[in-house]
Amino acid sequence: MSADLHPNGLVEDVYLLKPKNSSDQSVQLAITRVANESSMTIPVPIVLLHGQFTNRSSWYSRNDESIAKFLADSGFEVWIPEMRGHGLSPPNERYQRNSLVDYVEFDLPAIQAFVFEKTHKEALWAAYGVTGLALHQAIVGAYLKVEWLKGLILIGLDDPKGAWRSKGLGLLSKWKDKRRGFVLADEELGKDESEPYN
Repeated sequence: MSADLHPNGLVEDVYLLKPKNSSDQSVQLAITRVANESSMTIPVPIVLLHGQFTNRSSWYSRNDESIAKFLADSGFEVWIPEMRGHGLSPPNERYQRNSLVDYVEFDLPAIQAFVFEKTHKEALWAAYGVTGLALHQAIVGAYLKVEWLKGLILIGLDDPKGAWRSKGLGLLSKWKDKRRGFVLADEELGKDESEPYN
């Protein structure tokens, strides 16, 4: 999709992966690669998975200090996929029915194959919250190739304000979400992105 060289020395490439490995052929996954081309070390690939209600901004910001910049400056080649309908990944035809099973069986294997194709190296993977659960299930269910994994980091809940699990949303709100098919983004509740109700 794009390739940029930033004044801070980072190279940012954005790819749009069209896996075509599920019944929903419209799925497209944006994957951002961040690296410091002036690094004298051979970079180790690391894949950073965002959690619910968010996108690549969990890990990366073009203008500010970020985890991705720190890792790139430390000799890592950072890969940040955005799940279906999040960030730069356009909503797919069946967006309202997207589920963690889709991530486990289709999206994470496609992402792993793409990163391995580009780097020819085992990658570290880091994820938090529900996406970490999906990553765990993809490994346990043998959807990911263990021989292409260098390591795994799973981080706690991605919903610090409890917005998704809060009783404060009320039954009416949950009913509206279910009827609409997705939960709306709400910055006050810490939700930068909408999520399918599933």
